[in-house]
Amino acid sequence: DISTPKVHLLFPLSSPQAAYVKSFLTTLSGVAAQDHNFSLLVLCANQATLNSSQQIAQPFFQSGQLDSASVQFSLAAGAKDRADILTIGVNSLSSNELMLFVDLTVRFSASLLRNTRLNTSPNRQVFYPVGFTTFPD
Repeated sequence: DISTPKVHLLFPLSSPQAAYVKSFLTTLSGVAAQDHNFSLLVLCANQATLNSSQQIAQPFFQSGQLDSASVQFSLAAGAKDRADILTIGVNSLSSNELMLFVDLTVRFSASLLRNTRLNTSPNRQVFYPVGFTTFPD
């Protein structure tokens, strides 16, 4: 849909974390059933993380839960930390693209995509949802 900006999700991975990646892709496949106007760029700090992540994603592509055209995996060569990984991802997109940095532990939903679109203005306003963790008493 041309009136709905595409949200580019940047997902940095510094090490293989199979359980979190699988959980995130499961959640994302549910979101994709409601909103197709996004892309996911999984940025991996090393080859082992890249290979592991691609292997985890294959069943999602084969079953049709996720479109392989909307999910890409990339090696963030030379990255020393998560900030470097994200910088590589940001530099791979044009400056007027709508980007959302996602983390392994973020509870992701279609409403987060909607809120990202509603609460941003190109070159004027960013949407910065603040995550928090609750701890048992």
